[in-house]
Amino acid sequence: MNGSESEPAALMKFKYGDVESLRHGRTRRLKQKRNRDQIERKLRTRSRASDITRHKRCRKSFYAHKGRAAGDSYL
Repeated sequence: MNGSESEPAALMKFKYGDVESLRHGRTRRLKQKRNRDQIERKLRTRSRASDITRHKRCRKSFYAHKGRAAGDSYL
């Protein structure tokens, strides 16, 4: 908060709810989507299928240790 806002932070929080936490959740999801798109784009440029399967397996384990039950949905 740099003081340029007309309303103090506490009042904003009271009026609009905790906007920051909501926004944080949204950006995190967008970031994950962007990462997945990027990885898929990288994989498409490669020709060997073994690379893709190996990468998918890595990804599954990566999401599994993050504590997500639906690790398969990220493949």
